[in-house]
Amino acid sequence: MSLANRRQFLQTAAFMAGASGISKSASQESQRARWLETAERLKRRLHAALVRPASLVNPLADSTQFLRWRMDRFAPADRLHDRLVRRGDSAILDFGRHLTQVACGFQSRAKAAVSTPPTRLKLTFGEVAPEVAEPFEPYHTMVPSASRGCRTRA
Repeated sequence: MSLANRRQFLQTAAFMAGASGISKSASQESQRARWLETAERLKRRLHAALVRPASLVNPLADSTQFLRWRMDRFAPADRLHDRLVRRGDSAILDFGRHLTQVACGFQSRAKAAVSTPPTRLKLTFGEVAPEVAEPFEPYHTMVPSASRGCRTRA
């Protein structure tokens, strides 16, 4: 093999090696583009709807019911606006159907035109009666509570 042929061979080999890398890269990009297209096509749509609570309820222990609780409706949900809420008060709202991935919004207005101290509001969302009827505090476990950060109780 002459020096000219050897140089041409090396140049051709280098070009082919580079071309296969380019080809491989292009096929990887093509495959990635197909995956992204499939992912976009299969992405679930977000369905947004305004859902208002149906009623105010009280949880009552009842050994004949599923999970040993039942919810008794005692007022329409719009009656919550008429209540003056004080320290320790609570209210349980029933939406009348099962909801998931809920973004919750609410408004609060002070009755008086005076400055009020900071307000602490605790929201508990539950799918079944015991999740809202049974108290979570005091929280005795090694798993940290989100409301207490990473502190644990022994």
